[in-house]
Amino acid sequence: MSVRKLSLIDILDYMWIILIIVQCHSIYTVKSEPLNLIVPFLVTTAMLLLLNLLRFTLSIKYIYMLGLYFIAMATFFLTNIGANVTPLNITKYFIMLPLFFLINSIYVNKEIFSALLSKFVNVVVILAIFSLFFWIFGTLLNVVHPTSTVINQWSGGQLINSYYNLYFETQQMIFFGFRIIRNSGIFAESPIWGLILSIAYVIDFLILKFDKNSKRNIIILTMLSTISTTGIIIVGLAILYKIMTTSRWMTKLLLLPVTLSLGLSLLLLLAEKSETVSANLRVDDYNIGFIVWKASLWIGHGLNNGILAIQSHISTFTRNLGYSNTLFVILAQGGLLLFLIYFSPMILLLFKKNINLDFKFAIILFFILVTTIIFEGTFLFLWILTLSYSYFSFVTLDKTGT
Repeated sequence: MSVRKLSLIDILDYMWIILIIVQCHSIYTVKSEPLNLIVPFLVTTAMLLLLNLLRFTLSIKYIYMLGLYFIAMATFFLTNIGANVTPLNITKYFIMLPLFFLINSIYVNKEIFSALLSKFVNVVVILAIFSLFFWIFGTLLNVVHPTSTVINQWSGGQLINSYYNLYFETQQMIFFGFRIIRNSGIFAESPIWGLILSIAYVIDFLILKFDKNSKRNIIILTMLSTISTTGIIIVGLAILYKIMTTSRWMTKLLLLPVTLSLGLSLLLLLAEKSETVSANLRVDDYNIGFIVWKASLWIGHGLNNGILAIQSHISTFTRNLGYSNTLFVILAQGGLLLFLIYFSPMILLLFKKNINLDFKFAIILFFILVTTIIFEGTFLFLWILTLSYSYFSFVTLDKTGT
């Protein structure tokens, strides 16, 4: 079997994807100076865009969509200049996000976007293989030993074991009476690793729809080792959705006991985890988030003040527990205005008749992640938002757009 050589574009694609993933609360980047990450990322992004513009043209209609975004975002920034206008926010929302949109739009327009998504899945699978190896042979069996210790700034400066800087032991929990270290890969906590795995699984299963299950099996095994309730639910819902939409009624009937057994197992997992402090705080997070959002329903408290407003309502807020969902951070930052700027394309795609059901269900699963995990403002979050903008633009253009 011949192996296709990687072009310069392919290499830049992989570099771009790796930077997007690593920036999402990995041990390498937690508490790093934002501009130290943004500068190399912007250089890579600009190079990727330039090389693609040299080989492809982009419909002017995508530029119109970008113009609408600029108008909406500028309006939001003007609602609270003091809390919104900073060099970092300007860079993110008026430089980085438009560059994301242009790159994604070129790929979607030329129908080569699946190749980029496939690269995302490939990177996640490679990270999953490393994390599974070190979790099994290091954390569980102690055949491989830690090579050093590093500081996890996410948890307030806690010292954690490192395995060649490719895997880190960041979290432990009592699980059915046993103390176990969760697989968090290269990330500051296992729910973030579960988030990355969930997105990769949904992309491979519902969007790319590859027949081979090997990558998805690796992702599922890794997901189980994270003991991430949200991640396991996302994978379970995706599988159940596929069964219900593609199988015959007899198959559905035969699988009903299996589904009930899995559901019962998941309820036991939820019951076990509900005894933890973090689970109790998660419920409080929703209550506090709603209170903060209600205080400024339409325009929020500002990009820089949203999380501060939430923290001000938490009497014993600690950095190692943090806040647990993206949705109310967005609502606290910018109210319904910012929510609509972010998610209008996804919401509109849900109601478009020419969008296949698999893609719509992928959007629903993403909204579940938004309500259960904190990753607002990360490169990954912004990239996914621009994917929806690009795809919405693509499906609403007439077929003569080039």
